[in-house]
Amino acid sequence: MKKHLRVLRTLFVKDIVDMFKNPNVLLMLALPLIFIVIYQFVDLGMSPAYLLMLGVMMNLCLTPLSVLGMMIAEEKEKNTMRTLMLCNVTGGEFLAAKTLAVLAGTLLVDTVLFFLTGFGPVQLPVFLLVCTAGSITMLLLGGLTGIVCRDQTSTGTIAGPLALVFMLPTMFAGMGGVLQKVASFVPTTATADLMFLGLGHQSWMGANVLWDVAVLAVWTAGSAVLFALAFRKKGVDN
Repeated sequence: MKKHLRVLRTLFVKDIVDMFKNPNVLLMLALPLIFIVIYQFVDLGMSPAYLLMLGVMMNLCLTPLSVLGMMIAEEKEKNTMRTLMLCNVTGGEFLAAKTLAVLAGTLLVDTVLFFLTGFGPVQLPVFLLVCTAGSITMLLLGGLTGIVCRDQTSTGTIAGPLALVFMLPTMFAGMGGVLQKVASFVPTTATADLMFLGLGHQSWMGANVLWDVAVLAVWTAGSAVLFALAFRKKGVDN
């Protein structure tokens, strides 16, 4: 156990450093922050909670979904996974370290967005808990993308449309009609709803909370099954 933890810690530190060396990853991390700063500068009259929601949704659809797949594919391009395997690093340790590194990057951006939009530290723990729960499905799908794709270009081809599928329904759910119904089945909408609860803008009582939790649970379970099947079939060095 100690050996696995030591390997995981070493890989985690390596992946954190690699994240901030990769210009594509840095761009993905910076985009939600740039987006929010521009919106605040223009001042379109959006509430801080809604502005924070937009930033978090963009971050959810860019960082866990796109960056994780990109980082896995980058290792394939450089053939570094084979070198790690010669050092007795398992595929599980490899993926776990990358997943934790990307989760840390996601929560770092979320935290900056949180304070950037004017919220106080009292609400931060619940906010980060909701963001972590919402990130799990995206991390699984991002890992799945990295496993099935051979390079960073192909991960972008898959992750880009997926990001739009998850982000757009949530952003336009307020228009009602079909969009609102479709959005209710999307995990990013469930995350946004629970985030508003954590910020104190809605009541924790009611069927909507149970529905949002159920949506996240179903998406997480389904994504975990797909990820496990892909990992079992292809591994991490295909």
